[in-house]
Amino acid sequence: MNTELPPDLQAPADVPPSVSGLFNFRDAADGTGIPGLRRGLLFRSGALNDLDASGLTELASARIATVVDLREPMEVAAAPDHVPAGTQVVNVPLYRGSIPISEPIEAVYRHLLQNCAPALTRAAAAVIRNLDGGVLVHCAAGKDRTGLIIALVLAAAGASRGAIVADYSRTEAALPPSFRQAVLDRLRSRTTDPAELATAVRLHLASPPEVLESALQLLAEESFDGETGAAAYLLRHGLGRDLLDRARDLLDSDLPARGLLHNEGIPAS
Repeated sequence: MNTELPPDLQAPADVPPSVSGLFNFRDAADGTGIPGLRRGLLFRSGALNDLDASGLTELASARIATVVDLREPMEVAAAPDHVPAGTQVVNVPLYRGSIPISEPIEAVYRHLLQNCAPALTRAAAAVIRNLDGGVLVHCAAGKDRTGLIIALVLAAAGASRGAIVADYSRTEAALPPSFRQAVLDRLRSRTTDPAELATAVRLHLASPPEVLESALQLLAEESFDGETGAAAYLLRHGLGRDLLDRARDLLDSDLPARGLLHNEGIPAS
C-alpha cells in the first residue's frame, strides 16, 4: 500500500467516530478490509436533519465538502439537512415517485437497478465528481439507497464484493433504538397484517448481506455492451470513463494519480 499520499488526500486525523445528532455515520473505508482504500474521502450516514451545534462542529472536523442527499423532494422538505457552513448539498432523488413502504427488500433493490439506472448513475457521478473534497452520502436511514450508491462506487473502483457487502451489513446494528421505534410506530399505523408488517420492518430496518450480494450478482450476470459488473452498468447508463478512472485513482491509494485532482475534464452535473 502506498503510504505517501499527497497532503490533501491524507485522512483527517480528527475525523470523529460519531457525530452528535447523526446516526450510521462512518468512513466507507473503515472496517471494509479493502487494501489501499483511502480513508477520509467517502462517508455514509443517515439523514442530517437532527444535527445540533455539537454535531455540526464534529462533522466539520471530517472536512466533508459535499453532501449527496438521495432522498425524494418531499423528504427533504419535511426534514432538510443541517450542514456545516460552506458545505455543498447535492440532491439526487432515486425513486422519483412514491417511496416503498411494505415491498420485499429484494424487489426494491431490483426496481432501483432495473428502473432507476439514470438516477443511480447521476448519484454515483455526483459522488465521484466531488471525491477529492470529501463526500458524505445519505438517504433517510443511510441503508438502502445509500448502500446501493456506495456499493456501485466502490465496486466500480475495484473493491471486492465481500468487503462491500460486509460494510453494508453493519448498518442494521448502527440504527439507534429511537429511530427503530419511530419507524416501527409509523409502520404499525399503516398496517395491522403481521406478514405485511414483517416485510415492511425488514425493508426499513434490516441490512441482510444476501440482499446486496444478490443485487451485485444481478450486475455480474447482465451484459452491458458486452461487459458485466458495476463499472459496465454505470458506463452503459451515462457515466463517463473519465469519472470511472477518477474513482479508481482517488479511492485506491495503490494507484498513481492521473492528474484528476482538480476536476480537469469533469463534466458538470
